Amino acid sequence: FCFSILANNKKKKKKNAVIEMDDETKDEEEEEEEEEKTKGVLSKDIQGDPIAMRWLVDAKKYQVMFVYAARLKLCVCVCLIWKQQLEQTNIMLREENLKIQRQLREVKETLKTKTIQCLFVFFKKKKKID
Repeated sequence: FCFSILANNKKKKKKNAVIEMDDETKDEEEEEEEEEKTKGVLSKDIQGDPIAMRWLVDAKKYQVMFVYAARLKLCVCVCLIWKQQLEQTNIMLREENLKIQRQLREVKETLKTKTIQCLFVFFKKKKKID
């Protein structure tokens, strides 16, 4: 079920990829323009202030860490989905194994009774011949 949702999302993403790429390039250009505008202001305000510079560097590090955290959270969710599917598969395999073991026991019992019956018939015929 979850894999079908992921597959549908991938299909939708592929369809919208061209539109999103155009939007992304526009967004990136706008972000670059904003950064260039703010760089001048920030550099004037921050210049000579080591604490503010450190905060800016830390903010960039945290931004990268948030991206990695989001990716990690997605990976954890996918792993949990896989774990759940594996557990369900394991349960189904156990049930199937129990059915097969039960059938095997029945076949063994049937074979045992048929063998005994055949031996009984064989000895009866042998006594008649002797």
